[in-house]
Amino acid sequence: MEQVTFTQAQWPGTVGELGRLPACRTDWPDGARQAFIDVLRQLDGWCRERNRPRGTNVAIAEEAVRHVW
Repeated sequence: MEQVTFTQAQWPGTVGELGRLPACRTDWPDGARQAFIDVLRQLDGWCRERNRPRGTNVAIAEEAVRHVW
């Protein structure tokens, strides 16, 4: 059987999406969920120490994990 390899340049939007996390955090692998919790905890701590609002921390933590996972 012949092996076929595709690059992201050949199939934009397909190959690049293979490693992406599911849309819903509850469907993430355990490591990604733990990373999210850790980042969120750090963001919340930073805000608490500086008396800053925490309203966007969940979205920021999720985006951070999505960029590195």
